Amino acid sequence: MKTVSIISTTYDKEKADNLGYCLKAIFSQNRMPDKVVLVADGTLTLELYKVVDHYLFNYPDIFVFKETENKGNWHASNTAISLCDTDIIAKIDSDDLLLPDYTQKILEVFENDEADICGVYIEEFDTETGEAKAVKKTPVTDEEIREFAKTRNPFNNPGIAFSKSFADKIGGYNEMTRCEDYDFVVRLLMAGARGRNIPQVLVRYRTSDENMKRRKNWVNTKWFIISRWRIHKMGFSSLKDFLIPSLAQLLLFILPVGLTKVFYSRLRK
Repeated sequence: MKTVSIISTTYDKEKADNLGYCLKAIFSQNRMPDKVVLVADGTLTLELYKVVDHYLFNYPDIFVFKETENKGNWHASNTAISLCDTDIIAKIDSDDLLLPDYTQKILEVFENDEADICGVYIEEFDTETGEAKAVKKTPVTDEEIREFAKTRNPFNNPGIAFSKSFADKIGGYNEMTRCEDYDFVVRLLMAGARGRNIPQVLVRYRTSDENMKRRKNWVNTKWFIISRWRIHKMGFSSLKDFLIPSLAQLLLFILPVGLTKVFYSRLRK
């Protein structure tokens, strides 16, 4: 039987309540993970430390690693991966929620030798009201995933799971300010990892107006383009695959927020 770790990273800007709900969902799985790793990316707030200390005291299966300074999500994720000794590593953002069947469903895919990377559908919900907003679907088969990956990330990052051996093979995440998850996935696929998405909502993902602002800022736009250029230079995508989404991202950066929201809502259909 394969073993699985669930990893997450957090930092001082995270809300204590969100981290608490995230950890509660992890420890409410129908099939408990074999290990839980939380990396604190730099010094946290007092409220966040209270949440962390509560879980350290009550749940011996959690391992918390505290970085001395904030080094970025890519570095914190690599630290978490290095602390895992299980066959599979599943990753969740510290403000998102795993549904109770998540671990069991992921394990079924890996134990049946169907994939080396596995994702799930996610339900976006309003962080203030809890109201469901949309379901973000992704391509299901390996063939569909590889084609989709030429222009966009074929996996929802919250809830992605991957083989520890493949993550070690490619050296983990590259040093990137944004889009490190997309770069990571493409390098896994290029290394021979087989992709699969479970066509079922198994993660709830928080959304707010801040999400849209982050998507429209210049840093995000710049790294969106840089990541796709890197993927093109690796030989995974064509020049056309690079140009079309990059030009679209530049257009979204210029457009008003209202039109950008319409565009993203259509992507989810």
